[in-house]
Amino acid sequence: IAAYNTAQKKQQNNRIIYKLAKAYEELGDYKNSVITLEKWLQKNEKDLTGHIMLAQFHQNHKNMEKASLHYEQALKISPENLVALNNIAWIYAEQGNKQGVVYAKKAYDLMPNNPNVADTYGWALIQSGQIDKGVNIIKQASIVAPHILEIKYHLAYGYYKQGKKKQARTDLNRLLKNADFQLKAEAKALISKLD
Repeated sequence: IAAYNTAQKKQQNNRIIYKLAKAYEELGDYKNSVITLEKWLQKNEKDLTGHIMLAQFHQNHKNMEKASLHYEQALKISPENLVALNNIAWIYAEQGNKQGVVYAKKAYDLMPNNPNVADTYGWALIQSGQIDKGVNIIKQASIVAPHILEIKYHLAYGYYKQGKKKQARTDLNRLLKNADFQLKAEAKALISKLD
């Protein structure tokens, strides 16, 4: 960090700023990672990467309001930026904001074969009440990327919303047996709703 601080004082450029902010973030210093990028963006408001990086830091720390703000800024700079579209779609879908479907559809139209993008679109559809369409899209994402366990969880959730409780339970129990599965608490909570 000291070397990056010295370098950015001598010559500010985006590469040094990104590395400094990332170093702070890796050390768990969210505050200084944010301050570093915010100062940079005050002088370089059209820096797409800076906005996306700052949005991701905020998203990682559950500050969805600020994350959304910077993803929106990124989309003003680059309306078809896949990362910004997909991530803001996810945030909005989780919040029940119908714009989640709009952004997810744009991302999906750009890259329909990307399983993460398809998963986000399907999840946004399910969250907005378009359950069958969402399940079909997530099912395709699950076929393309069977190793992404979060997609399998979203598919099980979709089955639950469709009333296919047996299928949902089978899939959730299979996920819970996998040591790499990160959404165990959510899966257990969903299983309890199946009883």
